Parts: sequence; structure tokens; C-alpha cells
Amino acid sequence: MRRFGRLRTQMSDEVSVVKGNHQIAFGGIIADWRENNHSHTSSLGAYAFNGSITGLGMADFLTGNLATLNIGSETLWSDRQAYVLGYAQDVWKLAPRFTASFGLRWEPSQPLALTQGAVYGFDLGRYQQGIVSQVVPNAPAGLYFPGDPGFPSNHRTYNPSWTQFAPRVGFAFDPKGDGKTSIRASYGLAYDFNATLSVGGAATAPPYAVRTQSGTRWILESCSLRSSTSSS
Repeated sequence: MRRFGRLRTQMSDEVSVVKGNHQIAFGGIIADWRENNHSHTSSLGAYAFNGSITGLGMADFLTGNLATLNIGSETLWSDRQAYVLGYAQDVWKLAPRFTASFGLRWEPSQPLALTQGAVYGFDLGRYQQGIVSQVVPNAPAGLYFPGDPGFPSNHRTYNPSWTQFAPRVGFAFDPKGDGKTSIRASYGLAYDFNATLSVGGAATAPPYAVRTQSGTRWILESCSLRSSTSSS
């Protein structure tokens, strides 16, 4: 059984004005993305009958001799992502053969908010200092969870940053003026944010979920499982 729900809300507007030898553009985006996942893909289990006991896979199945089992917890995971963007740009034709462009993009970093499921974060400073979680002491250094000192509020994966500015500059030059040759150069700084899938894998991993796989011989008895040897 799987249930997936997604809601995408976005508003954007852009304005471009040509005035003299300038082409000025500016605009912005406001968005809110939400996703809810509930899946029993792993919790239903994957069972293999390969004939390792009786010599025939169907016979192993009918006699309840299970060769391998792969089973895990159900996946429960919901997230929220806000996104804000603003920019301004000027394309300036300084001469018939030379055009320059300048721009500035404001793109604050808004972290994922994990409302249920695998809520955790990673801090580089904690990792470099070897600090482990007080909530989940067995987790690797750098990982921390709700309840640990300094964990971001509202189930966010990290604290937002409102001061991310990305400048852009470039030019195009026609050295001969015949339109056959051009020299171009540009520079830009860009930011990105973590996608949903970058933390989604933790929804099926400890400490929020477990998964086990056994290559030992299993026996089905009265709709229950018992292993003839210890499983891994």
C-alpha cells in the first residue's frame, strides 16, 4: 500500500523594460512545496523460495521453507519547503560591438521542514569536534536530532540563511564588427538547496526505521516465521 500527497503553490512575476541602450529586468518567486508519503513497500516483505531445501522452488513454497527474507518498517515521511527569490539585471549596450550585463540574485536558503518521519540534521562544526547526539548516542558525529542542544526549531534540517546574494557579470565583444566572431566571458555565483530525496533515505533507516535481510533458512509455521539459524 502506498499513499503519496503533493501540494505545490507558486507565484512569480517578471518585468523587462528597454530604455535607451539598457534592457532592465527584475522579478521574483514565492513558493511553498509540501509532500506526504506513507508506504508499506518494505514492511510487506520480500520472500524467496529457490529450491535450496527440496530442489524445487514451488516445493519449498508449499512446505514453508523460505530461503531469504527482506523486510523493514513502513515508510512515514512528510516535508515542507519554502522558497523565495528576487533578482535584478541590466544588459547595457556600451558600444555597437560591446555589450555588458550585470545582475544580482537574492536567494535565501530555506531548509526542509520534516514534519514526520526522519527528522534529523547535520552540523559540520559538530562533526569536526567529534560531538555525538545526546538523543541518539550511536549516531555518527555531526548528526543531531530533535531534543539535542542547538537543533533547529520547527523540525527544520538547519537554520535558514537570509543573506545569500549571487552576483552575475558578463560581456560580449565583436572584434571585427562583421558578426562572424565574438568574444564572451561571464562570472556568476549560484546557490542551491537540498532536495527532498537528499534526506528521504533516512525514513527507512535507524533510528526511525529498521530493515533486515537474511540469507539463512527460514521456516513458515502457522503464518509466523522462525529462523533455523540466526539472521543478520
